[in-house]
Amino acid sequence: MFAIILVGFLLYFIIKYFLGKDGNFIFGKKNKKVDLNVEELHENIHEINFPESIAKFEHEGDYRSAVRYQFLFVLKKLSDKKLISWNPEKTNKDYTTELKTPHLKKEFSGLAYIFDYVWYGEFSIEEQSYQKFKKQYQEFKP
Repeated sequence: MFAIILVGFLLYFIIKYFLGKDGNFIFGKKNKKVDLNVEELHENIHEINFPESIAKFEHEGDYRSAVRYQFLFVLKKLSDKKLISWNPEKTNKDYTTELKTPHLKKEFSGLAYIFDYVWYGEFSIEEQSYQKFKKQYQEFKP
């Protein structure tokens, strides 16, 4: 009887070890580790020097980040004019809903689409495409 209980405990601990190791060692996939930039998580758009940051990304050829900062700059302008209430937890759809003027909604939706396509689509963009997008962001006047 003692031997059966001992074997049972050993099997229990062996199975528990393999299941707990690296996210379900036998029966599942290993969880991917996501590298998060803490600076990006807690960004405050009211503390960023946008012209300087955008120029830096353009100089480095990092057009994806430059588009991101162009979009964040638009959010800052809208927030400064009290047209939206900025919160990092809000989605672009939330901001669009907050805008009352139809032409601002339409223009903002277009800029949000560009941002989503470039940033979340993880597409690399060339300088020519970036210049076109940059012009659209700079022409936006809330």
